[in-house]
Amino acid sequence: MFPHFPVIHFSAESNAAPDGKPGIGAKKGDDKGGDKGFSCAIYKYPSRTDKYFIVKINLKCDSGQGNVSRAMQPAMNWRLKGCALMCSRD
Repeated sequence: MFPHFPVIHFSAESNAAPDGKPGIGAKKGDDKGGDKGFSCAIYKYPSRTDKYFIVKINLKCDSGQGNVSRAMQPAMNWRLKGCALMCSRD
């Protein structure tokens, strides 16, 4: 139920414009993944609430065409299973 995942390194970046006003930020619809892969949510604990939500990342997936190996499933497969990454098992 809890397979290991490689370590992910993050760095912060401000989205504020040089004049100090808020920047544009992410475009609407970026969380769908599409051909970019599976948009996977990362939570601090297994309780999936906005209180423990950290960030969403795009994971590379198979396009869903041709021979699909066990390791490279189509993004829709992971969406339908409700997959997410957890930082802790507690």
